[in-house]
Amino acid sequence: MWTKSELELLSQVDIRKIHHNELLELAEINIPSKLPIEQKMELSFCYLKNPYCYKVNDVPVKITFTNNNQSLADCLASYFIKKINSEYDKL
Repeated sequence: MWTKSELELLSQVDIRKIHHNELLELAEINIPSKLPIEQKMELSFCYLKNPYCYKVNDVPVKITFTNNNQSLADCLASYFIKKINSEYDKL
């Protein structure tokens, strides 16, 4: 397991600077679905060099977290509303 300071450093990695072949394909991680969430997380961390960066269908992915207490649905709705409004502003 990583320390809090190690996780902080890993979270700041620029995914554009990571070599594509260094990232693990998420589908390659085989974790039994019946395990408790804590054990699933622990096993996935064993596989990943950086728990914030991996590949999904050969596409590099970096996850981040915020402290704004918004759900993913709220964030996506806000994003699309802003996107639609910016398109209307161009008219």
